[in-house]
Amino acid sequence: MPVRHLHLIGHPEPFTAEVVRVVRQTEDLPLPEVMKLYRPLYGVAGIEFRMHRSTLHNSLYRSDDEWLVNTQVYCVSARLTPVLHLRRVAGAELASTYQQSFEKVWDEAVPIERSS
Repeated sequence: MPVRHLHLIGHPEPFTAEVVRVVRQTEDLPLPEVMKLYRPLYGVAGIEFRMHRSTLHNSLYRSDDEWLVNTQVYCVSARLTPVLHLRRVAGAELASTYQQSFEKVWDEAVPIERSS
């Protein structure tokens, strides 16, 4: 089964579908640095990117039924904050809550289209 890589990238400024389409083609837009770093991957099959304007207070990383949640701590750099390792287990809801949150933001986010 092919692996899907889903990347949600927050963008603090208003954007339109047209802006999203040209993200990988121009250096002149005021983009978050991570979007510029990911540019070589925008055309790779199986890797999907979407931009969102949601206020998320964690970075989420998922593989199968396991999640890594990089928390935010006021006045502390993200590289120094705790990472929670969560697993989906019967009767527990925390991992499912993060998955539902991710899916809701993903569904509402604007795709960064791959080149043809």
